[in-house]
Amino acid sequence: MLQMMAYGGTQGTYLFENAFAASPYLPQQYGYADWAPSQAYYAFANLVGCFNASNISTNTTSIFQCLVAKDTGILQWASNQISGSGLYGTWAFLPACFEECEV
Repeated sequence: MLQMMAYGGTQGTYLFENAFAASPYLPQQYGYADWAPSQAYYAFANLVGCFNASNISTNTTSIFQCLVAKDTGILQWASNQISGSGLYGTWAFLPACFEECEV
């Protein structure tokens, strides 16, 4: 369903001619730099030691570079912690749009 809606549905039949969505899940759609996804990202980075909000000047590498260098086990643990901290039935990490969202 999200692939059919990509680019505002302007792709026409370029990628698909027919599609149907069975029991679609329609979460809140945020822009990638909106408050909610940004907070989840910073909380995740903080858990793995890649972001220190209380002393930003100690962050010598980019958050992303630090995350890439981390072991997959710690990343999975942090993802579980962030995902489990929300309300039941919600997701911490959702699809985000990189241009203005049209929901």
